[in-house]
Amino acid sequence: MKIIEDKVLCQNPLVSVYCKVYNQEKYVKNCIESVVNQKTNFDYEIIVHDDCSTDGTRQILQDYQKKYPQKIKLLLQDENQFSQNVNMNVKYIFPEARGKYIASCEGDDYWLDMCKLQKQVDFLENNQEYVACVHNSRRLNLHSGEEDIMYQQNGDYDIQFVDVIQGGGCCYQSASLMRRRETIYNLPSFFDIVSFYGDYTTAIYLTTLGKVRFLDQVMSVYRLFADGSLVLQSEKIDKKKKIDRYEKTCKMLQAVDDYTEKKYEQEIQNVIRRNKYMIEEYSGNYNKLSKEPYRAIYMEHEWKYRVKVFLKGHMMGVYLLYQKIRYGKDK
Repeated sequence: MKIIEDKVLCQNPLVSVYCKVYNQEKYVKNCIESVVNQKTNFDYEIIVHDDCSTDGTRQILQDYQKKYPQKIKLLLQDENQFSQNVNMNVKYIFPEARGKYIASCEGDDYWLDMCKLQKQVDFLENNQEYVACVHNSRRLNLHSGEEDIMYQQNGDYDIQFVDVIQGGGCCYQSASLMRRRETIYNLPSFFDIVSFYGDYTTAIYLTTLGKVRFLDQVMSVYRLFADGSLVLQSEKIDKKKKIDRYEKTCKMLQAVDDYTEKKYEQEIQNVIRRNKYMIEEYSGNYNKLSKEPYRAIYMEHEWKYRVKVFLKGHMMGVYLLYQKIRYGKDK
Protein backbone atom coordinates (compact mmCIF):
# COMPACT_ATOMS: atom_id res chain seq x y z
CA MET A 1 0.00 0.00 0.00
CA LYS A 2 1.24 3.48 -0.88
CA ILE A 3 0.50 6.42 1.43
CA ILE A 4 0.44 9.94 0.01
CA GLU A 5 0.32 12.84 2.45
CA ASP A 6 1.83 16.30 2.75
CA LYS A 7 3.87 17.91 5.52
CA VAL A 8 1.19 20.61 5.83
CA LEU A 9 -1.49 18.06 6.84
CA CYS A 10 -3.34 19.44 9.88
CA GLN A 11 -1.61 18.45 13.11
CA ASN A 12 -4.50 18.09 15.56
CA PRO A 13 -7.68 17.09 13.73
CA LEU A 14 -10.77 16.82 15.91
CA VAL A 15 -12.43 14.59 13.29
CA SER A 16 -11.05 11.95 10.95
CA VAL A 17 -13.25 11.38 7.91
CA TYR A 18 -12.55 8.26 5.89
CA CYS A 19 -13.72 7.55 2.35
CA LYS A 20 -13.49 4.07 0.82
CA VAL A 21 -13.34 4.20 -2.96
CA TYR A 22 -13.28 1.70 -5.81
CA ASN A 23 -13.88 2.46 -9.51
CA GLN A 24 -16.08 5.48 -8.80
CA GLU A 25 -14.75 8.11 -11.17
CA LYS A 26 -18.35 9.15 -11.97
CA TYR A 27 -19.14 10.02 -8.37
CA VAL A 28 -16.00 10.56 -6.33
CA LYS A 29 -15.76 14.29 -7.09
CA ASN A 30 -19.15 14.87 -5.42
CA CYS A 31 -17.99 12.87 -2.43
CA ILE A 32 -14.69 14.69 -1.94
CA GLU A 33 -16.14 18.14 -2.61
CA SER A 34 -18.88 17.60 -0.04
CA VAL A 35 -16.28 16.64 2.57
CA VAL A 36 -13.57 19.26 1.92
CA ASN A 37 -16.16 22.06 1.91
CA GLN A 38 -17.53 21.38 5.38
CA LYS A 39 -17.91 24.49 7.54
CA THR A 40 -16.42 23.84 10.97
CA ASN A 41 -14.76 25.65 13.85
CA PHE A 42 -12.21 22.81 14.13
CA ASP A 43 -9.65 21.04 11.96
CA TYR A 44 -10.42 17.71 10.36
CA GLU A 45 -8.55 15.26 8.16
CA ILE A 46 -9.76 13.14 5.25
CA ILE A 47 -8.35 9.64 4.76
CA VAL A 48 -9.17 8.25 1.32
CA HIS A 49 -8.64 4.52 0.77
CA ASP A 50 -8.58 3.48 -2.90
CA ASP A 51 -9.00 -0.29 -3.29
CA CYS A 52 -6.91 -0.58 -6.48
CA SER A 53 -9.31 1.20 -8.84
CA THR A 54 -8.84 0.43 -12.52
CA ASP A 55 -10.66 3.44 -13.98
CA GLY A 56 -9.83 7.15 -13.60
CA THR A 57 -10.63 7.30 -9.88
CA ARG A 58 -7.05 7.29 -8.65
CA GLN A 59 -5.99 10.24 -10.79
CA ILE A 60 -8.95 12.26 -9.54
CA LEU A 61 -7.96 11.49 -5.94
CA GLN A 62 -4.34 12.48 -6.53
CA ASP A 63 -5.47 15.77 -8.06
CA TYR A 64 -7.59 16.51 -4.99
CA GLN A 65 -4.75 15.60 -2.64
CA LYS A 66 -2.54 18.16 -4.37
CA LYS A 67 -5.33 20.75 -4.16
CA TYR A 68 -6.04 20.11 -0.47
CA PRO A 69 -2.74 18.87 1.01
CA GLN A 70 -3.67 20.19 4.45
CA LYS A 71 -6.68 17.87 4.63
CA ILE A 72 -6.29 14.79 2.43
CA LYS A 73 -4.21 11.66 2.98
CA LEU A 74 -4.36 8.94 0.32
CA LEU A 75 -4.04 5.21 0.97
CA LEU A 76 -3.52 3.53 -2.41
CA GLN A 77 -3.71 -0.24 -2.69
CA ASP A 78 -1.68 -2.26 -5.21
CA GLU A 79 -4.12 -5.20 -4.96
CA ASN A 80 -7.88 -5.24 -4.43
CA GLN A 81 -8.58 -5.96 -0.76
CA PHE A 82 -12.35 -6.50 -0.95
CA SER A 83 -11.86 -9.62 -3.08
CA GLN A 84 -9.60 -11.00 -0.35
CA ASN A 85 -12.20 -10.39 2.40
CA VAL A 86 -9.87 -7.98 4.17
CA ASN A 87 -11.36 -5.69 6.83
CA MET A 88 -9.97 -2.49 5.33
CA ASN A 89 -11.12 -0.30 8.20
CA VAL A 90 -9.25 -2.26 10.84
CA LYS A 91 -6.15 -3.10 8.83
CA TYR A 92 -5.50 0.12 6.93
CA ILE A 93 -7.79 3.04 7.74
CA PHE A 94 -8.23 3.16 11.52
CA PRO A 95 -4.46 3.03 12.23
CA GLU A 96 -4.11 6.27 10.24
CA ALA A 97 -6.99 8.10 11.95
CA ARG A 98 -5.99 10.72 14.53
CA GLY A 99 -9.27 12.43 15.35
CA LYS A 100 -11.29 12.33 18.54
CA TYR A 101 -14.27 11.47 16.33
CA ILE A 102 -14.45 9.23 13.28
CA ALA A 103 -16.85 9.87 10.38
CA SER A 104 -17.27 8.15 7.03
CA CYS A 105 -18.48 8.75 3.48
CA GLU A 106 -18.24 6.09 0.76
CA GLY A 107 -16.91 7.24 -2.61
CA ASP A 108 -20.30 6.95 -4.34
CA ASP A 109 -22.17 8.88 -1.62
CA TYR A 110 -21.97 12.54 -0.68
CA TRP A 111 -23.03 14.97 2.02
CA LEU A 112 -25.77 17.55 1.50
CA ASP A 113 -25.35 19.69 4.60
CA MET A 114 -22.14 21.69 4.75
CA CYS A 115 -22.53 21.90 8.53
CA LYS A 116 -22.97 18.16 8.98
CA LEU A 117 -19.68 17.58 10.82
CA GLN A 118 -20.21 20.60 13.05
CA LYS A 119 -23.72 19.48 14.03
CA GLN A 120 -22.60 15.97 14.94
CA VAL A 121 -19.53 17.15 16.85
CA ASP A 122 -21.67 19.61 18.80
CA PHE A 123 -24.07 16.82 19.73
CA LEU A 124 -21.37 14.41 20.89
CA GLU A 125 -19.46 17.09 22.76
CA ASN A 126 -22.61 18.00 24.68
CA ASN A 127 -23.83 14.43 25.26
CA GLN A 128 -21.03 12.32 26.68
CA GLU A 129 -23.28 9.28 27.26
CA TYR A 130 -23.60 8.80 23.48
CA VAL A 131 -20.94 6.80 21.63
CA ALA A 132 -22.15 7.80 18.18
CA CYS A 133 -24.73 9.75 16.24
CA VAL A 134 -26.17 9.28 12.77
CA HIS A 135 -28.73 11.10 10.65
CA ASN A 136 -31.32 10.67 7.94
CA SER A 137 -30.36 10.37 4.28
CA ARG A 138 -31.79 10.68 0.81
CA ARG A 139 -31.69 7.59 -1.42
CA LEU A 140 -31.11 8.00 -5.17
CA ASN A 141 -31.88 4.92 -7.28
CA LEU A 142 -29.56 5.13 -10.28
CA HIS A 143 -31.58 2.50 -12.18
CA SER A 144 -34.97 4.18 -11.94
CA GLY A 145 -33.92 7.76 -11.16
CA GLU A 146 -36.32 7.82 -8.22
CA GLU A 147 -35.44 9.57 -4.95
CA ASP A 148 -36.86 9.12 -1.48
CA ILE A 149 -36.05 9.71 2.17
CA MET A 150 -34.51 6.54 3.60
CA TYR A 151 -36.08 6.64 7.06
CA GLN A 152 -39.57 7.94 7.76
CA GLN A 153 -39.20 9.25 11.30
CA ASN A 154 -40.91 11.88 13.41
CA GLY A 155 -37.97 13.48 15.15
CA ASP A 156 -34.76 12.36 16.78
CA TYR A 157 -34.55 9.07 18.69
CA ASP A 158 -32.11 6.51 20.13
CA ILE A 159 -31.32 3.41 18.05
CA GLN A 160 -31.76 0.19 20.01
CA PHE A 161 -29.78 -3.06 19.73
CA VAL A 162 -32.87 -5.03 18.66
CA ASP A 163 -33.56 -2.53 15.86
CA VAL A 164 -30.09 -3.14 14.46
CA ILE A 165 -30.24 -6.95 14.70
CA GLN A 166 -33.65 -7.23 13.08
CA GLY A 167 -32.93 -4.62 10.42
CA GLY A 168 -29.66 -6.17 9.26
CA GLY A 169 -27.86 -3.02 10.37
CA CYS A 170 -30.04 -0.88 8.12
CA CYS A 171 -31.01 1.64 10.79
CA TYR A 172 -28.87 4.34 9.23
CA GLN A 173 -26.80 4.93 6.12
CA SER A 174 -23.03 4.57 6.51
CA ALA A 175 -22.29 8.11 5.28
CA SER A 176 -24.21 9.46 8.28
CA LEU A 177 -22.11 7.85 11.02
CA MET A 178 -19.90 9.76 13.44
CA ARG A 179 -18.44 7.78 16.35
CA ARG A 180 -16.04 8.33 19.21
CA ARG A 181 -12.47 7.26 18.58
CA GLU A 182 -12.44 4.72 21.41
CA THR A 183 -15.08 2.66 19.56
CA ILE A 184 -12.57 1.61 16.87
CA TYR A 185 -10.33 -0.27 19.32
CA ASN A 186 -10.53 -3.75 20.86
CA LEU A 187 -13.20 -4.89 18.45
CA PRO A 188 -14.99 -8.15 19.36
CA SER A 189 -14.05 -11.33 17.53
CA PHE A 190 -17.31 -11.37 15.57
CA PHE A 191 -15.87 -8.59 13.36
CA ASP A 192 -13.42 -11.14 11.94
CA ILE A 193 -16.15 -13.51 10.81
CA VAL A 194 -17.93 -11.28 8.26
CA SER A 195 -15.57 -8.66 6.87
CA PHE A 196 -18.02 -8.12 3.97
CA TYR A 197 -20.70 -6.77 6.36
CA GLY A 198 -18.70 -4.13 8.19
CA ASP A 199 -21.66 -1.77 8.53
CA TYR A 200 -23.77 -4.46 10.18
CA THR A 201 -21.18 -5.51 12.74
CA THR A 202 -20.33 -1.88 13.47
CA ALA A 203 -23.97 -0.98 14.10
CA ILE A 204 -24.36 -3.98 16.39
CA TYR A 205 -21.20 -3.19 18.34
CA LEU A 206 -21.98 0.49 18.84
CA THR A 207 -25.34 -0.27 20.47
CA THR A 208 -23.60 -2.60 22.94
CA LEU A 209 -21.22 0.19 23.99
CA GLY A 210 -23.67 2.98 24.71
CA LYS A 211 -26.33 5.20 23.24
CA VAL A 212 -26.55 5.93 19.51
CA ARG A 213 -28.57 8.97 18.48
CA PHE A 214 -30.48 9.26 15.20
CA LEU A 215 -30.80 12.91 14.11
CA ASP A 216 -33.85 13.29 11.88
CA GLN A 217 -32.16 15.66 9.45
CA VAL A 218 -31.40 14.68 5.84
CA MET A 219 -27.70 15.45 5.49
CA SER A 220 -26.38 12.93 2.95
CA VAL A 221 -27.23 11.11 -0.29
CA TYR A 222 -26.94 7.36 -0.84
CA ARG A 223 -26.56 6.30 -4.46
CA LEU A 224 -28.17 2.90 -4.94
CA PHE A 225 -26.65 0.68 -7.69
CA ALA A 226 -23.64 2.93 -8.23
CA ASP A 227 -20.76 1.54 -10.29
CA GLY A 228 -18.11 0.07 -8.00
CA SER A 229 -20.47 -0.09 -5.01
CA LEU A 230 -20.52 -3.02 -2.62
CA VAL A 231 -24.15 -3.62 -3.62
CA LEU A 232 -23.19 -4.28 -7.23
CA GLN A 233 -20.07 -6.22 -6.27
CA SER A 234 -22.18 -8.42 -4.00
CA GLU A 235 -24.79 -9.00 -6.71
CA LYS A 236 -22.14 -10.48 -8.99
CA ILE A 237 -21.08 -13.25 -6.62
CA ASP A 238 -22.25 -16.77 -7.45
CA LYS A 239 -24.74 -18.90 -5.52
CA LYS A 240 -22.02 -20.81 -3.66
CA LYS A 241 -20.50 -17.60 -2.33
CA LYS A 242 -23.92 -16.30 -1.32
CA ILE A 243 -24.49 -19.46 0.71
CA ASP A 244 -21.07 -18.99 2.30
CA ARG A 245 -22.00 -15.44 3.27
CA TYR A 246 -25.27 -16.50 4.87
CA GLU A 247 -23.43 -19.23 6.78
CA LYS A 248 -20.84 -16.76 8.03
CA THR A 249 -23.57 -14.31 9.01
CA CYS A 250 -25.20 -17.04 11.12
CA LYS A 251 -21.85 -17.72 12.75
CA MET A 252 -21.34 -14.02 13.40
CA LEU A 253 -24.79 -13.61 14.95
CA GLN A 254 -24.20 -16.62 17.19
CA ALA A 255 -20.96 -14.95 18.33
CA VAL A 256 -22.92 -11.77 19.03
CA ASP A 257 -25.41 -13.82 21.08
CA ASP A 258 -22.51 -15.14 23.16
CA TYR A 259 -20.91 -11.67 23.39
CA THR A 260 -24.14 -10.18 24.76
CA GLU A 261 -24.49 -13.10 27.19
CA LYS A 262 -27.82 -14.26 25.68
CA LYS A 263 -29.54 -11.01 26.61
CA TYR A 264 -31.18 -10.83 23.19
CA GLU A 265 -31.22 -14.53 22.41
CA GLN A 266 -34.75 -14.74 21.00
CA GLU A 267 -34.29 -11.80 18.64
CA ILE A 268 -30.88 -13.00 17.44
CA GLN A 269 -32.05 -16.58 16.89
CA ASN A 270 -34.99 -15.32 14.82
CA VAL A 271 -32.57 -13.52 12.50
CA ILE A 272 -30.30 -16.57 12.34
CA ARG A 273 -33.33 -18.62 11.28
CA ARG A 274 -34.02 -16.20 8.41
CA ASN A 275 -30.44 -16.54 7.21
CA LYS A 276 -30.70 -20.33 7.37
CA TYR A 277 -33.90 -20.11 5.33
CA MET A 278 -31.92 -18.36 2.59
CA ILE A 279 -29.21 -21.03 2.79
CA GLU A 280 -31.83 -23.73 2.20
CA GLU A 281 -33.35 -21.80 -0.70
CA TYR A 282 -30.03 -21.16 -2.45
CA SER A 283 -29.07 -24.79 -1.81
CA GLY A 284 -32.22 -25.95 -3.63
CA ASN A 285 -33.77 -27.57 -0.57
CA TYR A 286 -37.23 -26.21 -1.42
CA ASN A 287 -39.06 -29.04 0.32
CA LYS A 288 -37.79 -27.75 3.70
CA LEU A 289 -38.98 -24.17 3.35
CA SER A 290 -42.65 -24.74 4.13
CA LYS A 291 -41.86 -26.84 7.18
CA GLU A 292 -40.69 -25.97 10.67
CA PRO A 293 -38.66 -24.10 11.72
CA TYR A 294 -39.14 -22.03 8.54
CA ARG A 295 -42.90 -22.17 7.93
CA ALA A 296 -43.65 -18.72 9.36
CA ILE A 297 -41.05 -17.15 7.06
CA TYR A 298 -42.43 -19.09 4.10
CA MET A 299 -45.96 -17.88 4.83
CA GLU A 300 -44.86 -14.23 4.80
CA HIS A 301 -44.32 -14.46 1.04
CA GLU A 302 -47.05 -13.92 -1.56
CA TRP A 303 -48.93 -16.93 -2.92
CA LYS A 304 -47.07 -17.00 -6.26
CA TYR A 305 -43.77 -17.51 -4.48
CA ARG A 306 -45.25 -20.22 -2.25
CA VAL A 307 -46.66 -22.11 -5.23
CA LYS A 308 -43.30 -21.96 -7.02
CA VAL A 309 -41.46 -23.23 -3.94
CA PHE A 310 -44.00 -26.03 -3.48
CA LEU A 311 -43.61 -27.17 -7.09
CA LYS A 312 -39.83 -27.02 -6.89
CA GLY A 313 -39.81 -28.98 -3.66
CA HIS A 314 -42.37 -31.66 -4.50
CA MET A 315 -43.08 -31.62 -8.25
CA MET A 316 -39.91 -30.40 -9.97
CA GLY A 317 -40.83 -32.15 -13.21
CA VAL A 318 -44.13 -30.29 -13.40
CA TYR A 319 -42.39 -27.00 -12.58
CA LEU A 320 -39.78 -27.46 -15.33
CA LEU A 321 -42.48 -28.40 -17.84
CA TYR A 322 -44.46 -25.28 -16.95
CA GLN A 323 -41.36 -23.12 -17.35
CA LYS A 324 -40.61 -24.69 -20.71
CA ILE A 325 -44.13 -24.09 -21.97
CA ARG A 326 -44.23 -20.52 -20.70
CA TYR A 327 -40.75 -19.35 -21.69
CA GLY A 328 -39.81 -21.86 -24.36
CA LYS A 329 -36.87 -23.09 -22.29
CA ASP A 330 -35.98 -24.41 -18.86
CA LYS A 331 -35.48 -21.86 -16.12
